[in-house]
Amino acid sequence: MVTSTLGSAQDFVHTLKAHLDPPLANGSSKIELAREAWETTSFYFPNKDEVIVDWLLTRLLKDKAKAGDASPILDSRYWQLLSDIVCPPDETNVKRTNTSRTAKRWLLPLLNRIPVAPIVTAYFSLSGPLDEHARVTLDKFFSRCLVTIWPLATPKFSPDVLLECFGALLVHLTTRRAGEDDPTNATAHVGKAALLVISSYRTAYGNLANKKKLYTTFLQHHFLHWLQCIQYGVPHDAARLTPISDVYLAGIETLFSVDVLRNVEDHKCDAALKDAISQSSHLSSKAVLHALPLLLTSFVQSLKKNRNALFSQGSSNAAGHASMQVQPAGLAFYALCENILDAAPTPDSTQIWDTRVALLETVDSESLYNPSDANGTEVLRNSGAMAVRVVTYIQEDVAFLDKAEDVLAILTRIDYDLMAPELPVLWPALARTSSNSSSSAYLRLLFEFRTKTRTVNTLVDSWLDAVSLRHWQTCEVQPREAYARVLGSPLFSFESIDRLGQAVHGFLTPSQIVDVTRIIVEKFTGAFQRFREQDKRVAADDGDGSRKKRKKSTSDNVRTLLNDAAISDDHAAQDIIDAVLRCLEGLQNHDGVAELRWSGKSHELGNDASQAVVAILHLTLIRWLPLFDSRASAEQMIKLAKVILTISRTSSSSSTSNQQLTPSTVLAVTFHNADVWELRRFRALASINVHDFLSGKRRSVPRKLRADISASIAGFEILLYMPEEYLSRALRSDFLHRALVADILIGAGAITDSSVDARALLKAREFIRRAVSHTGSVDQLAVDGYFGYLLKSDALPPVDEQHDLVSVTLDLIGACLVAFVRNSRNGEDTLALAAVQNISGILDVPVEQRTRPSSLITNGTLLRLISVVASNHELSQLSQQLQKSLRELYERLSEPHANFRNSRLDALRMWSHALWLGRWLKADMSSLPRFGSILLGQLVADRQQSRSTATYLSLLDVLKEELYSSATENRHAYIGYLVADYLTDKSLGVQDLDASFSGISKSMPIEDYSALVGYIVEVSAKPTSFSASDNAPMVRLLKIVGLNAPEGTSKITQQAISKTLLLCADRPNYLSVPEIRREVLGLLSGYCSERPASVRSSDMSTIWSILGQLLANSSEHDQTTDPAIFQEAVSIVSALVRLRRDLILNTLPHLGMILRRLISALRGLRPQLGAKQTRLVMNTLPAWISTEKPLSAEEPKHSRGS
Repeated sequence: MVTSTLGSAQDFVHTLKAHLDPPLANGSSKIELAREAWETTSFYFPNKDEVIVDWLLTRLLKDKAKAGDASPILDSRYWQLLSDIVCPPDETNVKRTNTSRTAKRWLLPLLNRIPVAPIVTAYFSLSGPLDEHARVTLDKFFSRCLVTIWPLATPKFSPDVLLECFGALLVHLTTRRAGEDDPTNATAHVGKAALLVISSYRTAYGNLANKKKLYTTFLQHHFLHWLQCIQYGVPHDAARLTPISDVYLAGIETLFSVDVLRNVEDHKCDAALKDAISQSSHLSSKAVLHALPLLLTSFVQSLKKNRNALFSQGSSNAAGHASMQVQPAGLAFYALCENILDAAPTPDSTQIWDTRVALLETVDSESLYNPSDANGTEVLRNSGAMAVRVVTYIQEDVAFLDKAEDVLAILTRIDYDLMAPELPVLWPALARTSSNSSSSAYLRLLFEFRTKTRTVNTLVDSWLDAVSLRHWQTCEVQPREAYARVLGSPLFSFESIDRLGQAVHGFLTPSQIVDVTRIIVEKFTGAFQRFREQDKRVAADDGDGSRKKRKKSTSDNVRTLLNDAAISDDHAAQDIIDAVLRCLEGLQNHDGVAELRWSGKSHELGNDASQAVVAILHLTLIRWLPLFDSRASAEQMIKLAKVILTISRTSSSSSTSNQQLTPSTVLAVTFHNADVWELRRFRALASINVHDFLSGKRRSVPRKLRADISASIAGFEILLYMPEEYLSRALRSDFLHRALVADILIGAGAITDSSVDARALLKAREFIRRAVSHTGSVDQLAVDGYFGYLLKSDALPPVDEQHDLVSVTLDLIGACLVAFVRNSRNGEDTLALAAVQNISGILDVPVEQRTRPSSLITNGTLLRLISVVASNHELSQLSQQLQKSLRELYERLSEPHANFRNSRLDALRMWSHALWLGRWLKADMSSLPRFGSILLGQLVADRQQSRSTATYLSLLDVLKEELYSSATENRHAYIGYLVADYLTDKSLGVQDLDASFSGISKSMPIEDYSALVGYIVEVSAKPTSFSASDNAPMVRLLKIVGLNAPEGTSKITQQAISKTLLLCADRPNYLSVPEIRREVLGLLSGYCSERPASVRSSDMSTIWSILGQLLANSSEHDQTTDPAIFQEAVSIVSALVRLRRDLILNTLPHLGMILRRLISALRGLRPQLGAKQTRLVMNTLPAWISTEKPLSAEEPKHSRGS
């Protein structure tokens, strides 16, 4: 059947060449016959693949102009068959491998005869409008064919043909992206095809001798499509949008090649490009506006890249002359862009301003402005003038205003003098605008310039002039609205006020103080006089009396309480204070005190009474409280204290207000102010009123007591702010008993009020802890019952504040234990024995029956007991019965199945403390298991697993205790375990590791310490032990151990450090590693600063050698500069000069050499140096200084500070 359908090979060839398709009526089409012939293995004749491919390419080329279903180019069957024949097979299809390997032999002559470029061009032109599904299928086979065919065919293509393909690709990408929901979504298949075409075009264009013709063709026919294409992606998105990025680069290489730029007059901008941009802006303004900043950036970068070929480099030209010539050319292109923006259909649209901001950002980043360029100055000032016009007259549109302020900020950053003539207009305009990030950035630049030039007096003058009345006289704005606008302007934002204060305080020169003071006095005096005159005139016009001096009303007194409180009329002061208290007493009956808010800006106070009452509270407590303390009566002070207590009770101190003032934040700020507690009357009345407020809390447990617990917690919160020294002994004792009652009621669950939660328990218990810590005694705690109560799990609800509550509870338990053990030394060991028995009972509770809060308390209590006993007392100081109880506790802890291993961290902590207790009891621990080395091996083998910092540090404690309890012959091995654990933890970035190891080092016996430092020096001395970079933690470990040595080991430490320094000095490859370099200098700095007496005369040669090597000239340099090297070197030299001048006197030449090299290291590169000159200068600098960023001018200042 197959043979009858296809016939003979000759019949098949004639069928393909027939004019009709299908050749027979109602028969199979030619493509179906070709597919059948290719897939039928029994139908074989020589060069079957070549014949089919010849027909496919001929058919695609011949019918490329057809559209719709009649076009073979849009028929996926053609491309699929072509890809099956010419493309490499899939890995699973091995039978056609030989055919594919020989395909190139006959394919290349075929491609030389049949041009593929018109087919590719037609495909890009026709496939763009297809629907997504059909296009993806077609792209897949087309790209697969092109990957094989294009590299073979492209050497025969002319640059004009490739440009035509590139242009068709632009139309294709533009069409398909404009119709997609996500225009940045490029399929992988079309991306591969696009990259092949673009790469060939860029290569051909780069090798072309005369690029002018292609440049003109590109501008005339493809420039608009290129602009529309690149608006969907920018060059820095190359990781995601590779086709668009390459499209952009191909267009830039066409527009700004060396040959094109060389033929342009003054290397500025070609007239043809100007016309192309202008014409495109009318057809697609969005695309042009998006492309203008990119074009400016690429134009400038092309000029800089090819400046040696474009500009004269004669010997008469000064250094950097070519770079200076780039600036006017770049600004000329910017002027062209501004002309395009001005000619846009909507020159005041937001996109226009976005483009202008991006253009100016490029001018700034590329340093295109030269003050000597008059044309450039005029262009930039014209841009600024448009921004000034917006800020001055179009203040209602926030979007335009932000962009205009961005323009002003960039121009100021480029050169302050550009917009300096407009500042007299800009300052008053800024006083009428609302504050935003753009205006803040602009004002920041103005502040920086004035502080750098030490002209803060001019800044103050401009500030005061901006709010002058004369600027508002022409505006039809009511005074209250004007006042609100000024205070809401960027001039009076919190950031600007702070910057003004810092500028006046830090940068106002002594000679300017008198002038600034005079200006301020004159401004305010003139403003006040004008106000008085207008006030008299208004009063006379209203018929309230003649223009004479009138009696002040009571309302005037209320407005200016600060002035009126100082008057001699006590009656008026009392009236004012009563009026304020009446306002504040309204808070006592307000249901939503916690919801009250005020921004802190007085101009926002209107008819909303909720903001006004917060403002009055703020002023009363923050500003007027000293006046209350001096002028208010006792009754008024009591009222104020009651208001404060009520607000503290009803408002939550943990509420967040998004940078707004609330009653709770006002109270917190007030109570954190130390000056408040220095007010004698307020302090006394506050403590008395808190006492009265808590009255009745010592009763048995009536209903009223449970209802008033929330009120008592508010009182304890205030007491937490009050310094302990200001509480009398009687009051402190009374408050302590009340806090105990509240603690027990809340912890025992006797209070069902939802407002009384674990945070209330935390406040009461924190007050108890502070009182006990201040007195140093727990006698008032009724310790026989309170200690057992603290151990209960019921006293610790599972809430967010659990961590703080656990910490406070354990502190109280620790205070009780300290008192118990201290009393036992005096023969009173009843409480201590009971505490040990209670703690021993913890081990009887199965782990699975413990709640998390209970585990935290019980485990922490056991650890506190061992720490208190072992760290502060000798065994012989305790009674025999207590010693027996502690030995029984130790035996239970050291049992193989001790009931405390509910987590890995708890197990490590418990085991280390059990070993510590056994060492303190002098128990025989030779038979105990050793877990440290096993756990260390697991840690080293499984570094990828994340663990907590506490786990790592607990393992270090276990190794330490196993070291102390091990036999003499095993101690050296445990020294190695400690060092290995430190190195492992250091590589994992464990925090607080150095502090923990320093504590271990200080408590070591001399024999173990000597073995440790000897081990460190021995390992560091062996070149095969570690690589150079891995030796840095060893040097740091020696620094930690050496600077935290136990008593009587100075000689051992001195010898170890001397050997290590000598080792580093003799191995230059060590000092070439940045990590070791930094640690060696840190060791030297600590050695010379903290232990100067240990520095010997024989060490000086080593110290100078290390510093000399680090400061020596180098031809190789690090990628980044390390200023810490310079600072440490200065610190070492400074310490030796200050503390060991006797050693310096004998090595003055060495000191002079080091100082000379330190000064030389501060040299920097001049701008615009060539590669050779840069290399010559960098060869005189140390290796740790980078070419990109040498040491800054701030380093000497830091060095003087050190």
